[in-house]
Amino acid sequence: MTLVFPLLQFLILLACLPAYRLASRHAHEPVWSLFLVAPCMILWIVLSMFDAGAQGLSNLMELIDLSLGTVLLYYLRVFVMDKFNQSPVRSNVLIIAVTLAATVLLRLYLPVSPELEGGR
Repeated sequence: MTLVFPLLQFLILLACLPAYRLASRHAHEPVWSLFLVAPCMILWIVLSMFDAGAQGLSNLMELIDLSLGTVLLYYLRVFVMDKFNQSPVRSNVLIIAVTLAATVLLRLYLPVSPELEGGR
């Protein structure tokens, strides 16, 4: 279980690397933009520690959904938003805010997983 989070972060870093290289050619791209998924993962872990929302191993799918959403938003930022907005930091902060809101919504409003309902 402990290896899931660093492995997922590494895979997301690899997925964002081509867009990062392209963005860094055209403008000053901060290195921390490769780790945009980290705040939502940390918030997800904190919410799980405090038993917010449904609990179970199948809820790890929420992390995968959040990670894929972060990669999609990063690619949208590089290929669409950077054409209109010249501030990559502001765009990155917007992505972080959207993913943090999505994390809270997923943790609080996703239904109880089927493995927990069968044991009751």
